[in-house]
Amino acid sequence: MKVARARVSMWSVFLVLLSIALSSLLGALLMAAHLPAPVDPSGLPALLSREPGRYGGWQAVHVIAAGCNCSLAVADYLVNRRPLKHLKERVVIAGSDELLLARLAKSSFSVTTLPAEEAANRYHLRGAPWLIFLSPDGKVAYAGGYAATAAALDGYQDARIWEQLQAGSSVRELPAFGCVTGRRLQRAIDPLGLKYGS
Repeated sequence: MKVARARVSMWSVFLVLLSIALSSLLGALLMAAHLPAPVDPSGLPALLSREPGRYGGWQAVHVIAAGCNCSLAVADYLVNRRPLKHLKERVVIAGSDELLLARLAKSSFSVTTLPAEEAANRYHLRGAPWLIFLSPDGKVAYAGGYAATAAALDGYQDARIWEQLQAGSSVRELPAFGCVTGRRLQRAIDPLGLKYGS
């Protein structure tokens, strides 16, 4: 009887430890998918050259990814706030989402879509959402995230960032929390396909 209890107790401990280990692994994989993405502005000139015409004022480019909840939250925010005065705002959607495109266009945003693989590989847009401000001379004045935390507890800071840039202040780039774009990077971050599928 004591041997049977010892075996049951040993199996109970083993199962509890296994549950903790699996929960930790699952949590780590899901968290890794929402760590700040490295911002790589090297692909911006090629991306921005896709847009026709020139504009002599401040510009904002909002990069969002289809199927990314973080990007959808930013898109909802943009739809509700609408474009800011005296700022040309464009939205680039990495991937395909016709409903999202229509909602943003209806809210007076200029919207461009491009395949997610092209966004990641050609334009180095490895994560979204991503915010870029261009000064009137066309130089990148800011390339980073929208908020200091992944949950945007401090709210989206794009309007504040733009005001600071207009005033000539330097702005610390915020981390770009969100989802990764491109299959290769998705597989590297999520090898089990828990977030990004197989």
